[in-house]
Amino acid sequence: QEALALERDAQKIDPHVVLLQFLGLNDFINNGIAFAEKNRSENDAWRPYFNVELPLNEPIYLNPEIHFLRKFSAIFRFFDAYYVNKYIYGIQAVKDNSEACDAYVELFLENNRKPAWQQAFAATNGIAKKISGLIKPGQLFVAVYFPSPLESSKRLWNEAVVEPMKKCAPGSTFDRSRGEMIFEAAFKAAGIETFSLLSAFQKAQDPEKLFDQTGHLSARGHHLAGEQIAFHLFNKHSARLGGRQ
Repeated sequence: QEALALERDAQKIDPHVVLLQFLGLNDFINNGIAFAEKNRSENDAWRPYFNVELPLNEPIYLNPEIHFLRKFSAIFRFFDAYYVNKYIYGIQAVKDNSEACDAYVELFLENNRKPAWQQAFAATNGIAKKISGLIKPGQLFVAVYFPSPLESSKRLWNEAVVEPMKKCAPGSTFDRSRGEMIFEAAFKAAGIETFSLLSAFQKAQDPEKLFDQTGHLSARGHHLAGEQIAFHLFNKHSARLGGRQ
């Protein structure tokens, strides 16, 4: 969606600085159509998917009919927006062992060779390359990794990933920074600058308060994220930003 927005709207805005927010916990899954309707997201019916086997400018949809109605019917868009705003929810920490094999926690598996994950990683790599081709000369573009509650809080990590996955994937190893590493590899390979908030969130006092009950950033989380991003931009790109503080 971000790549399509950049392609279709950036020329009208002509921004000097572009920041791409990437949440590893669900953005890899949301990039892979193999995960559609097999996870907790309710957006799958309307999100566009990148297919590595099709030309870059041809997104595919899980339900082309719904996409057609959304594009051409104002009445459908009205009721569809009402439904989404009323019922959609964010990613929440996995607290029930019955959900131990939730695909979201599989992001942290070392040597994850499951086909759905490989497809999601390949799609992410393709999207990064597409975005790279859309960045204008002289434009400052930074892809920013936003950590999830599970990555930020050691307590949630142990409760929601380590302990349940001992039953789901016995003998497997896990890495709390796995999502960050895959993100950086994909975007750096495409020549895009990256910046991660993972370390700052993990070092924060009471990291769980950086998020609300849905797993989205709280006011405190937004403040820390904005502060860290601003520091990064001005410390690394002060000259390009005119030296403004």
